[in-house]
Amino acid sequence: MKLLLASIAALVVQPLVFLMWMGLPYVFTSENFPWNEFPSMARVVTIFALPFLLILGIPVFLVLRRKNWLSALRIGFAGFLIGIPFPLIVGWPRYSPGFSSGGYFYGPNRDFVVDGVTTIYGWLAYVQSVVIYGLHGIAGALAFYFTWKWLQFSETGSFGSEP
Repeated sequence: MKLLLASIAALVVQPLVFLMWMGLPYVFTSENFPWNEFPSMARVVTIFALPFLLILGIPVFLVLRRKNWLSALRIGFAGFLIGIPFPLIVGWPRYSPGFSSGGYFYGPNRDFVVDGVTTIYGWLAYVQSVVIYGLHGIAGALAFYFTWKWLQFSETGSFGSEP
């Protein structure tokens, strides 16, 4: 039951993290946040996080617990590492000669790719996406861990190892 509730906490925190990184640019501009789109975006973020939790997160947690290596720092670091493979692999900038693209990167429109070559702004956007996925992993892992610890405390009256 503790694993289930901790897993729910790890999933519930994902839309909040998404809201923070997606909404932060709106804080510094006069544009309005698209609140009408947030429920569907939150659903997608949560569904996307689910396989990471089930396939990697819970097994890593169980291994760390079995080895008695549980700590917020280790769990957070593991969450970061679990979050980054997808953008590292899928988002790797590779383009055909002749392809160009750009976008807004904290201000004016920038070239991300020029004639198949990734620019510094393209690399910065790539690193940013990796870090954001890692932050999602950290948030989910810590929400899982602290929920699990809180449930353990309410059950046993101590934060020590499980009975």
